[in-house]
Amino acid sequence: MNRLFSNNTFYYFFLIVVGINFLGSIGGISKETDILIVKILGMITVAVCLLALLSFFTDLKFNHLLSLRQRFAFSFLFIDLFSLRKNIQRPIYFRNLFHARFVPAGFRICHARFIQQIQNRKEPMKHHFFLLFLLISLNGFAQKSKIDFKAIEKDLKSEKSQYNYNKLIFKYKAYPKSLDTLETQHLYYGRNFREDLLFTTDEAFKSLADAYKNNNFQDCIKQGKALYDKDPTNLDILLILLKAYDSIKDGENFLYHLSQFRALTDGMKSSGDGKTEKTPYLVNSVGDEYILLNILNLGKEYTRGSKSVKDGILDIWEKDGNKIYIKVLYIDY
Repeated sequence: MNRLFSNNTFYYFFLIVVGINFLGSIGGISKETDILIVKILGMITVAVCLLALLSFFTDLKFNHLLSLRQRFAFSFLFIDLFSLRKNIQRPIYFRNLFHARFVPAGFRICHARFIQQIQNRKEPMKHHFFLLFLLISLNGFAQKSKIDFKAIEKDLKSEKSQYNYNKLIFKYKAYPKSLDTLETQHLYYGRNFREDLLFTTDEAFKSLADAYKNNNFQDCIKQGKALYDKDPTNLDILLILLKAYDSIKDGENFLYHLSQFRALTDGMKSSGDGKTEKTPYLVNSVGDEYILLNILNLGKEYTRGSKSVKDGILDIWEKDGNKIYIKVLYIDY
């Protein structure tokens, strides 16, 4: 570890990275970049971070009990490694590393620097503000990113984008569990920019609903598959298919579509925390709103108030002073 960071080059470089991440968090910046040098820089950054982590274990050798300082340092790295597995959406971009979309790489490397300092007391602690800065930066990483609908529309139509609709729908159908937050957000909110959608008012959907109500599950599944092929991210169609497969005890197909259903609803839930008017959950339709209410376990005892806002209607669900904010989108550029 000491050999790896024998000079301050990495330290100051990644301190700058942390600063960029922090400012990005404050500004709600969470966008993919097509600039090659930025992508390469992100990959190099993460590679060096992983090297630092491996170096940490090599230096400890684990042939003896860890000292108190080493345990403290290891706890930081363990927590940070765990954060890699989350969908942390911040500016340093690195594709599919532990299923993380945006990796706060500077945060990891700064931990390595911190470990170096507590293991070698001969090196003065020159930067006492550093740990506090990291904690503030981590708090910024944890914030939910603002949904950029114009970027979603552009990405879905661009063949060069990794969020191109055809690329995402292939992954959605083949490996639904591998979808990350940004991908599910593109699939779910991208429905606002598609023209091949099916609606509950369509005759084909009414026929599907009637087949299920009449317990004609085989016909329901046959119709549902046909509609699914036309509109595979339709939550209403997925929900009926799930109920039909559950009724005939078809576990394989049930779990397959359940993974897709969860992916889309997770993308919906990641849009906000629902605690304030500025951070509401965003849904595409009233039907999706009621699906979200069921997922959140909000019962009939909640009362709804509504008001018009930009690009939609804001519903305020309230019970005993507890409020949940959900925005039904009506996007029209």
